[in-house]
Amino acid sequence: MKIWTPPKGSKIVFEIGCLTGVPSDVLRKGNADKWAEAPRRAFCKEFNRKFERYRHDTIPLSDARWPEMLDWIEDLTKRGEGGVGRGSGNGLGIWWMEAPKPKPTDRTAWFPLCTGRNEIRSPNRSPNARHFVRREPGRNTWGFVLLASAEFKNAVDTAGLTGLAFLPLADWDGWWQVWATKPLGRGLDHPLVDPEKLVARADPDQPILEPRRRGEPCAWIRYLREDAQITSPTIARLVALGDDQWCRIAGPHRVVREHLPQTDFAYSQWTYEEDHPPDWVGRRFRDICCNHRAREALIDAGVMKPSHFTTPILTIPETDADTEVLDRTIKHPLPLPVFTAEEAAAEAKRRASIRSAPTPKRTTPPKSAAALLATLNARIDDGYPPWTPLRDHGRQHKKFRGSRFFVSLPDALKQLTDVLPVELEVRGDDEDEEPEFELELSPPHHPTWLEQDAPHDDPEHPSPHDIVFAQTGCGDWFAIRSTDPAMPTDARVTWWDHETFTPRDQWPDVATFIAYLLEIADRTQ
Repeated sequence: MKIWTPPKGSKIVFEIGCLTGVPSDVLRKGNADKWAEAPRRAFCKEFNRKFERYRHDTIPLSDARWPEMLDWIEDLTKRGEGGVGRGSGNGLGIWWMEAPKPKPTDRTAWFPLCTGRNEIRSPNRSPNARHFVRREPGRNTWGFVLLASAEFKNAVDTAGLTGLAFLPLADWDGWWQVWATKPLGRGLDHPLVDPEKLVARADPDQPILEPRRRGEPCAWIRYLREDAQITSPTIARLVALGDDQWCRIAGPHRVVREHLPQTDFAYSQWTYEEDHPPDWVGRRFRDICCNHRAREALIDAGVMKPSHFTTPILTIPETDADTEVLDRTIKHPLPLPVFTAEEAAAEAKRRASIRSAPTPKRTTPPKSAAALLATLNARIDDGYPPWTPLRDHGRQHKKFRGSRFFVSLPDALKQLTDVLPVELEVRGDDEDEEPEFELELSPPHHPTWLEQDAPHDDPEHPSPHDIVFAQTGCGDWFAIRSTDPAMPTDARVTWWDHETFTPRDQWPDVATFIAYLLEIADRTQ
């Protein structure tokens, strides 16, 4: 029997709501979400709670009201009005237990480096001025690479930190591809995980191959040991209530101290399936983590902030391991780094040949609307335009200018309207990959898909009062803010991500944005 007690300070994150019993006419009217909110509103009123973002609530496991709250949820479920669920009417439950996070002051812990939410798209514009970023080879392409600035590399070299390797990029100055050369180790499973269930019930499309096996810090209900005895009555009742596909007991990522590399940096979190072929940009994705010494050195050098590291990884002595020590029992070699030494040498040679090859001389695009208009008109008149201008598409041109929001655009954008690209697509060497950049003009409009009560002046989130003038094939959009201080003459242009609702890129004014389009269009000629 495996007796398990939740760590002190644990919290429960959960969701309440369901569409069960919603009349069909309500579904047709599109008011189902309001109907599904009823259980949440009732719970909040009953227990004086407020659900957080994504309709979740977080309550300490030590809260004395848990028995009463679980009685309420069970009664709601029996009446068929909802439950701890996904809000989809199929009875699926969402809840998870969060163990207390290790403290950043733990000198034995390791710390994963975080790139932030957005990838870098220009060597001169790092998201939020970060020195450790990610770069994707194309939109929605799995397999981004990790980059470090020259300042980051200098900080590592100056502090004498070990375990990182750097390669200069073939196309950008000032940035280096970076990876860790040694693995952190396989780590430990959560004490409640049944290893046989974990392997047997893995996704058929992503089987867990034994050489790739690593510790699973999350005990999903479907992987729980049969002999598990959970001492917390609250957790035991939640396990009985929740759906085994969505509910879990999360613990910290743990590794065994005796199997750590003798370096300051290491990699972990490789995929369960085999790595992709060598011609795949992200064929071996590995994260990067560092020890306490390296973390302090990077922060002191100003190239990382404390918030640029995610939840620390615990290291424990092998004698304290309460599950199978995978580093000892699995005899296969650990997965390789992003590049072996031989592969890195070959890749460095390949990139050097690209950098030394003659490149066509390019002129820097002008950075004012009037100068850009003159340049684009001259190129169009001379017969070598960088794109098909909007004025050559009568119907689209009429729709764009005829939009009731056209008058609300900044003067600089209205001035350049006739020569804007109807569409622009930039691809890499592989035509089968997703575009590196794409844009398609659309008649100016408000982003009606946003909630109307969303903040109107938050620079990190879109506003329903923004004016959208272009979109991408995947649903991203380009917009200006009507309250921009530079209006009505100019405005900042923001590329918004349709999944995260955060900026993917930003340009300080319209001319800089159009100059960027001209630059990347010329780069592909």
